[in-house]
Amino acid sequence: MATTTRSAIRTRVAENLGDLISVTTSGSGSTTTFVATTLKNFAPGTDCDGYSNFDALITKSTHDAYGEIRRVKLDCGYAASTTTVTVESAYSAAINACTCVELYRRPVDVYNQAITQAIRESQWDGTLYKALRDETIVIDNRLKRNQYRYAWLQFCQGC
Repeated sequence: MATTTRSAIRTRVAENLGDLISVTTSGSGSTTTFVATTLKNFAPGTDCDGYSNFDALITKSTHDAYGEIRRVKLDCGYAASTTTVTVESAYSAAINACTCVELYRRPVDVYNQAITQAIRESQWDGTLYKALRDETIVIDNRLKRNQYRYAWLQFCQGC
């Protein structure tokens, strides 16, 4: 059976929902800002504060801030004129040019919780199921003792 990581599943789910924008930074930033000129090519990129309240995840594995998630500031979090994004709290390292960043419309934790819940509800063969309990023969059974046995035999012979 093939395996995959939570981050790969999260990325696919967010892409399918239209909630993910993946960019590579084009200029040097700081620990609280990064510049990505390709952001202006997406729908929110022309509006000032278009990316406000998005989650910004560093996905470049060689970067010191790899895997860190920060929330884009709600007020003045994106400057369309300079394509600069400002986050609420600082990353552990400055965001340089050529750093891969994923911007999620919803909090990343929401996707992770949904994936975890789906895994818990899945069978080991990888298919999702909803447990059903058929009690139609037990509840409101109007068959007499011998009729029940006869009905069961008829049912089994039809299998």
